[in-house]
Amino acid sequence: MKGKRRLPLVLALLLLLTLLPARATGTDRANTLAAGGQAHSLAVQEDGTVLVWGDNSAGQLGLGGDVAEIRKPTAVEGVSAVSVAAGEDFSAALRYDGAVYTWGHGVHAAPVQAAIDQVAAIAAGGEVVLALKTDGTVWQWTYGGAISRVSGLSRVAAIATGGGHHLALTVRGEVWAWGKNDRGQLGDGTAVDRTAPVKVPGLVDVVDVAAGAAHSLAVTFDGRVYAWGSNDCGQLGHAEGDRWTPSEVVELTKVVQVAAGTDSSMALTQGGTVYTWGCGEYGQLGSSRRQNTQSRPYTISMPGSGMAQIAAGAYHDLAVTNGGVLYAWGRNQRYQLGNSRNENADSPVRVLTGTGSGGAYPVSWTDGISDWARPYAEELYPTGLVPPMLWGGYQAGITRGELAHLLVSVYEQVRGTAPTPSAANKFNDLQGHLLETDLRKAYGLELLGGTSGTTLSPDRRVTRQEAAKMLCCFVGRMEGISIPAGMQSLAFYRDAGQIAEWAVPYVHYAHENHIMEGNAAGGFAPLDRLTREQSLVILARLVEQYGWIK
Repeated sequence: MKGKRRLPLVLALLLLLTLLPARATGTDRANTLAAGGQAHSLAVQEDGTVLVWGDNSAGQLGLGGDVAEIRKPTAVEGVSAVSVAAGEDFSAALRYDGAVYTWGHGVHAAPVQAAIDQVAAIAAGGEVVLALKTDGTVWQWTYGGAISRVSGLSRVAAIATGGGHHLALTVRGEVWAWGKNDRGQLGDGTAVDRTAPVKVPGLVDVVDVAAGAAHSLAVTFDGRVYAWGSNDCGQLGHAEGDRWTPSEVVELTKVVQVAAGTDSSMALTQGGTVYTWGCGEYGQLGSSRRQNTQSRPYTISMPGSGMAQIAAGAYHDLAVTNGGVLYAWGRNQRYQLGNSRNENADSPVRVLTGTGSGGAYPVSWTDGISDWARPYAEELYPTGLVPPMLWGGYQAGITRGELAHLLVSVYEQVRGTAPTPSAANKFNDLQGHLLETDLRKAYGLELLGGTSGTTLSPDRRVTRQEAAKMLCCFVGRMEGISIPAGMQSLAFYRDAGQIAEWAVPYVHYAHENHIMEGNAAGGFAPLDRLTREQSLVILARLVEQYGWIK
């Protein structure tokens, strides 16, 4: 089975970054090739050399304290890296072996090793460093302070930090936030600061996150962008006020990465196009017609090949092409654009070539899956068909909503079109459900029906006979075939008498067409729950059998 090349899978593969182009935030901070601080910038070359330029008033360039600023990219001695991050006046680098080095903040003028190891990704903002370890835990410290674990977080796949708030993205595609919340930047609907992470409501299958001074961004598996927090300059993608919970940036589609400056936002699409919006008084929107504010995403005219990664400093932005060429634009009073000038740039200027391709950190996304199911999962995940909600909890029974979500995701990606959601409003347990849109799509495709006249029961575990119906109907939709109705002999199953009459045609069709099989005891076990891993194995077989991925 040959998988599709999908940039959002940077998270699905959880730091196996050599498979895909590098991007700036999210899990691929383990492959962040460029980063911007308040007034300085960093980049990583192919051989691991760390290049720095811009403001050095606090030693943030790591070149000693006798130089106030550097006008062009200059190598830092004593450290090699696969990833870099920039705080307000300090820098951080992640070495190939999981060691972290920091410098600057008026404390260290050269790189020093932090007291932490086995790190897979780093993020920096303000005075704070975040580290994501290979075991999925998150650790935090203020520059020069004690390092401590962030409680309540596990199986984290990506991290981001802003002016005073922080974001963590789990393997399951959930976003957690903590820190300052005076402008709603935590997205929990309150203005209460949080010392412990809280789950951001209303987000499903997130694959990338970014944090600005007081706003946050997220990208979902289907390429949509959501924003919340401060909106002084339109950085949320609309001209209205602050938002205390996530709202969609409706003009963007097929986005794979986001980045956030102080009060500006960036997005990178699957095709390599860069969008910017928000404050642009220093040229950080990349438009030759400089605007102080821009609430609608604006396409930047980029030279060269398509972009593979974006990064944002406080008031300047960076982008790396697929060929490794680095461009920068925006504020440049301390030479943070690296072009030997201290004039702001309204459009991208070329900085250097040869930024690296990064390293790999094998964080296991198959923890907890059975040995017999693992080969199927390893074939299936690189196709990009499995939404993050199902990355884990493999022994749990899959719910009706989750199975509908999985099947709709496959339908949309293989067919390249989205089914129309049903407008049916007779179900009183559907409105406001996290998976409402996909449940309506699945209902419209006739993949599932109501459990009563007024309920759809999206959180009820799926039985094997229910799964047979949903899967057969799905194959019928995908292949344009009808499932034969009427009674069929199921004598080959020892427990055929336990199968409901409505399920007989589907169980028979599933057996005859190798969609679902019986158990080792010779029965079908119609009332047993279908587990998540069983669902993924069935899907992997169907993808192979019908050639849905070329």
